Amino acid sequence: MRYSVLWVVLLGSPALAQDACQIAASAKTAAFAKVPIHAAPVSTSEVLDVAPSYQAEGGAVLGARFMIAEVRGGWARVTGVTDWSGAVQGPDGWIGGLNIVLLPQTNRGFAVASAGSKVVWEGNEWPVADGLSDCKGEWGKVRLQGADGAGAVTAWVRGFCDDQSAACEGVTGD
Repeated sequence: MRYSVLWVVLLGSPALAQDACQIAASAKTAAFAKVPIHAAPVSTSEVLDVAPSYQAEGGAVLGARFMIAEVRGGWARVTGVTDWSGAVQGPDGWIGGLNIVLLPQTNRGFAVASAGSKVVWEGNEWPVADGLSDCKGEWGKVRLQGADGAGAVTAWVRGFCDDQSAACEGVTGD
Protein backbone atom coordinates (compact mmCIF):
# COMPACT_ATOMS: atom_id res chain seq x y z
CA MET A 1 0.00 0.00 0.00
CA ARG A 2 2.83 2.34 0.77
CA TYR A 3 4.18 1.94 -2.79
CA SER A 4 0.87 2.68 -4.48
CA VAL A 5 0.62 5.97 -2.60
CA LEU A 6 4.16 6.81 -3.69
CA TRP A 7 3.23 6.18 -7.33
CA VAL A 8 0.25 8.51 -7.06
CA VAL A 9 2.52 11.25 -5.74
CA LEU A 10 5.10 10.69 -8.49
CA LEU A 11 2.49 10.54 -11.24
CA GLY A 12 1.01 13.81 -9.99
CA SER A 13 4.33 15.64 -10.19
CA PRO A 14 4.31 16.46 -13.97
CA ALA A 15 1.50 18.94 -13.37
CA LEU A 16 3.70 20.65 -10.81
CA ALA A 17 6.64 20.60 -13.20
CA GLN A 18 4.60 22.54 -15.78
CA ASP A 19 4.30 25.41 -13.28
CA ALA A 20 8.03 25.46 -12.50
CA CYS A 21 9.68 28.75 -13.45
CA GLN A 22 11.65 29.07 -16.66
CA ILE A 23 12.68 32.72 -16.54
CA ALA A 24 15.96 34.01 -18.00
CA ALA A 25 17.63 36.66 -15.83
CA SER A 26 21.01 37.98 -14.79
CA ALA A 27 22.78 39.23 -11.67
CA LYS A 28 22.99 42.91 -10.82
CA THR A 29 26.49 44.24 -10.49
CA ALA A 30 27.97 47.37 -9.02
CA ALA A 31 31.70 48.00 -9.46
CA PHE A 32 32.37 44.27 -9.80
CA ALA A 33 30.60 43.42 -6.55
CA LYS A 34 30.05 39.67 -6.39
CA VAL A 35 26.46 38.46 -5.97
CA PRO A 36 26.31 35.59 -3.46
CA ILE A 37 24.61 32.31 -4.34
CA HIS A 38 23.11 30.89 -1.13
CA ALA A 39 22.23 27.31 -0.13
CA ALA A 40 18.75 28.40 1.06
CA PRO A 41 16.45 31.42 0.56
CA VAL A 42 17.74 33.30 3.61
CA SER A 43 20.70 35.67 3.94
CA THR A 44 22.21 33.74 6.85
CA SER A 45 22.44 30.48 4.87
CA GLU A 46 25.74 29.13 3.56
CA VAL A 47 27.18 31.02 0.58
CA LEU A 48 27.94 28.35 -2.02
CA ASP A 49 29.71 30.64 -4.47
CA VAL A 50 29.38 34.06 -6.09
CA ALA A 51 27.97 34.91 -9.50
CA PRO A 52 30.71 36.28 -11.77
CA SER A 53 30.70 39.67 -13.45
CA TYR A 54 32.22 40.77 -16.73
CA GLN A 55 33.42 44.10 -18.10
CA ALA A 56 32.03 44.62 -21.60
CA GLU A 57 33.29 46.95 -24.31
CA GLY A 58 32.69 50.51 -23.26
CA GLY A 59 33.22 49.65 -19.59
CA ALA A 60 29.77 48.38 -18.67
CA VAL A 61 29.83 45.71 -15.95
CA LEU A 62 27.49 42.81 -16.70
CA GLY A 63 26.34 40.12 -14.28
CA ALA A 64 26.17 36.36 -14.68
CA ARG A 65 23.26 34.80 -16.59
CA PHE A 66 20.96 32.13 -15.15
CA MET A 67 17.49 30.64 -15.20
CA ILE A 68 15.07 31.24 -12.35
CA ALA A 69 13.40 27.96 -11.36
CA GLU A 70 11.44 29.06 -8.29
CA VAL A 71 10.54 32.19 -6.32
CA ARG A 72 10.08 32.21 -2.56
CA GLY A 73 9.92 35.12 -0.11
CA GLY A 74 11.91 37.61 -2.18
CA TRP A 75 14.48 35.02 -3.28
CA ALA A 76 14.94 33.19 -6.58
CA ARG A 77 16.28 29.65 -6.95
CA VAL A 78 18.67 29.85 -9.89
CA THR A 79 20.09 27.16 -12.14
CA GLY A 80 22.66 27.16 -14.93
CA VAL A 81 24.73 30.11 -13.69
CA THR A 82 27.06 31.06 -16.55
CA ASP A 83 29.42 33.84 -17.44
CA TRP A 84 29.09 35.74 -20.71
CA SER A 85 31.07 33.14 -22.66
CA GLY A 86 28.52 30.50 -21.65
CA ALA A 87 30.92 28.68 -19.31
CA VAL A 88 29.26 27.30 -16.18
CA GLN A 89 30.41 29.47 -13.31
CA GLY A 90 28.38 28.61 -10.27
CA PRO A 91 26.27 26.05 -8.48
CA ASP A 92 22.50 26.06 -8.42
CA GLY A 93 21.28 27.99 -5.40
CA TRP A 94 19.36 31.04 -4.19
CA ILE A 95 19.94 34.71 -5.05
CA GLY A 96 18.19 37.58 -3.27
CA GLY A 97 15.64 39.32 -5.46
CA LEU A 98 17.34 42.71 -5.10
CA ASN A 99 20.39 41.23 -6.87
CA ILE A 100 18.48 40.17 -10.00
CA VAL A 101 18.07 42.03 -13.30
CA LEU A 102 14.73 41.31 -15.00
CA LEU A 103 14.41 42.34 -18.64
CA PRO A 104 10.99 41.47 -20.08
CA GLN A 105 10.82 42.14 -23.81
CA THR A 106 7.12 42.84 -23.88
CA ASN A 107 4.63 45.64 -24.36
CA ARG A 108 1.86 44.19 -22.19
CA GLY A 109 1.36 42.98 -18.63
CA PHE A 110 -1.59 40.80 -17.64
CA ALA A 111 -3.78 40.26 -14.56
CA VAL A 112 -2.93 36.53 -14.48
CA ALA A 113 -0.38 34.30 -16.23
CA SER A 114 -2.34 34.11 -19.49
CA ALA A 115 -2.28 36.23 -22.64
CA GLY A 116 -6.07 35.85 -22.70
CA SER A 117 -6.50 37.64 -19.37
CA LYS A 118 -7.12 41.33 -18.73
CA VAL A 119 -4.29 43.66 -19.81
CA VAL A 120 -3.26 45.74 -16.74
CA TRP A 121 -0.16 47.43 -18.21
CA GLU A 122 0.64 48.53 -21.74
CA GLY A 123 3.54 50.50 -23.14
CA ASN A 124 5.50 51.27 -26.31
CA GLU A 125 8.89 50.69 -24.66
CA TRP A 126 10.05 47.55 -22.92
CA PRO A 127 9.36 48.05 -19.25
CA VAL A 128 11.67 48.35 -16.29
CA ALA A 129 10.77 45.36 -14.10
CA ASP A 130 11.62 44.40 -10.54
CA GLY A 131 10.11 42.65 -7.57
CA LEU A 132 9.60 39.17 -9.03
CA SER A 133 7.03 37.77 -6.58
CA ASP A 134 5.75 34.65 -8.35
CA CYS A 135 6.27 32.61 -11.48
CA LYS A 136 4.63 29.91 -13.57
CA GLY A 137 6.53 28.48 -16.54
CA GLU A 138 7.76 31.38 -18.68
CA TRP A 139 5.53 33.87 -16.83
CA GLY A 140 6.76 36.11 -14.02
CA LYS A 141 4.73 38.37 -11.72
CA VAL A 142 6.69 41.64 -11.49
CA ARG A 143 6.34 45.36 -10.80
CA LEU A 144 6.47 47.27 -14.08
CA GLN A 145 7.23 50.87 -14.93
CA GLY A 146 7.26 52.46 -18.33
CA ALA A 147 10.30 54.21 -19.80
CA ASP A 148 9.09 57.51 -18.29
CA GLY A 149 9.10 55.98 -14.77
CA ALA A 150 5.37 56.50 -14.28
CA GLY A 151 2.54 54.06 -13.84
CA ALA A 152 4.04 51.31 -11.64
CA VAL A 153 1.79 48.26 -11.58
CA THR A 154 2.12 44.58 -10.68
CA ALA A 155 1.48 42.33 -13.67
CA TRP A 156 2.28 38.95 -15.21
CA VAL A 157 4.65 39.10 -18.19
CA ARG A 158 6.72 36.73 -20.31
CA GLY A 159 9.60 37.07 -22.76
CA PHE A 160 12.46 37.61 -20.29
CA CYS A 161 15.94 38.30 -21.66
CA ASP A 162 19.16 37.54 -19.76
CA ASP A 163 21.35 39.87 -21.86
CA GLN A 164 21.99 43.19 -20.09
CA SER A 165 23.82 44.63 -23.09
CA ALA A 166 21.33 44.08 -25.95
CA ALA A 167 17.98 42.61 -26.89
CA CYS A 168 17.75 38.82 -26.99
CA GLU A 169 17.24 37.48 -30.50
CA GLY A 170 13.99 35.53 -30.79
CA VAL A 171 12.76 36.40 -27.29
CA THR A 172 9.46 38.22 -27.26
CA GLY A 173 6.62 38.69 -24.86
CA ASP A 174 3.18 39.99 -25.76
